[in-house]
Amino acid sequence: MNTGIPFERTVERWLVKQHGAYFTERRAKQRGRVAAHAHECDVHAKVGNDLWHVSALVCAFCVVSCVGAGIAQEPLAVIAAGLLGICSLVATMTFLFDPKHIWVEVKSGEGTITRATVWKLVNQVEDVRENPTAAWYPHQAWLVSSAPLDRDALAFAREHGVRVFVELQRGELREVG
Repeated sequence: MNTGIPFERTVERWLVKQHGAYFTERRAKQRGRVAAHAHECDVHAKVGNDLWHVSALVCAFCVVSCVGAGIAQEPLAVIAAGLLGICSLVATMTFLFDPKHIWVEVKSGEGTITRATVWKLVNQVEDVRENPTAAWYPHQAWLVSSAPLDRDALAFAREHGVRVFVELQRGELREVG
């Protein structure tokens, strides 16, 4: 029985719930610089930058400070708070609209995940990163598995910056390594 597609749906829900993904798609095709055929990304997720919360708070503080300084008739304070407010508004918009793209390789089944699986993921992601006309740039590569990983696969993933998550129980995923 093929458990791949249901597990991909589980991973999508987990990405939204646990990692704040606001967009996911399964089986996304992405052209690389070298490969003649597009690579298939099991799950592509967009995750916003959490710093937008901080810059939005700074922006709100600046608005309140600007109003307070205006009431107190302190023109330099109004100008300073206004400039800082504009800068934090720009930062908020940048953080909010500049998502991180995550390439998620999803593996389910009984077989052990080997170094070759991680090697293929690393090569696909690097090939896409080198394509200047790619539709999106994968900022991170993740491997999510319901099957066990051998020691070499985990060490190789760690060496190449691939985050690895394993399913402990149905729907419960935890990062390893």
